[in-house]
Amino acid sequence: MLKCDLTREILVAFARYDAVHRPLVDRKQQIGPNVRLMVPRTEGGRCVRDVLVRLPLRKAAGAVERHLQARAAEPLPDYHRAA
Repeated sequence: MLKCDLTREILVAFARYDAVHRPLVDRKQQIGPNVRLMVPRTEGGRCVRDVLVRLPLRKAAGAVERHLQARAAEPLPDYHRAA
C-alpha cells in the first residue's frame, strides 16, 4: 500500500514538474535565426556568414542580444517544500 502511494505521488510530482517546465524548455529549444545564420545550407550562405563573422559589429550585436535576452528572461517559479 505504501509503495503504491509513493509511486502515485512521484508520478504526480513529475507530471506537475513537466507541466511547469515544458513551456520554458520548448521556448529555449526553438531554433532561432542565429542558428540558421551560423549553419547555412548553401555555399553562398557560408560565404556571407564568414564575412559577417569578421565584421567588428559582431561583438556589439552579441552584447545587445545578450542584454535583450537577460531582460526578457522569466523568473523561475518559487517552490515551497510541503511540510
